[in-house]
Amino acid sequence: VLYGPKYSPTAQLVNKVIIPKLNISYKPTPGPPKRFAQTIGLLFSLTAILFLYFGFLFEYKLTLSILAFFAFLESFLGFCAGCFVFSYLMKWGIIPEEICEKCNNLNFSKKEST
Repeated sequence: VLYGPKYSPTAQLVNKVIIPKLNISYKPTPGPPKRFAQTIGLLFSLTAILFLYFGFLFEYKLTLSILAFFAFLESFLGFCAGCFVFSYLMKWGIIPEEICEKCNNLNFSKKEST
């Protein structure tokens, strides 16, 4: 979340080994929307841990279910809910356009393949 894919071992593995070996087509997404989505995922994870720690089992399961649902959307359908929300926050002026100039004309509702 803090440094992006440049320092992430997982991102390096995916971008330099898995994608080329499997010949998967993909379109890279600008970093700020993905970092925003990762931050939201981190907050959901921390919330779930706190619910579990304090014994709120129903809330814990609900929070993890929501997190799993959005992870499913991203991994199987190519829909990044965090990126989608990020684009609307930019349109509404809550996130300044300078944060992500590359994001101005992108549609984050669905991954595009080349």
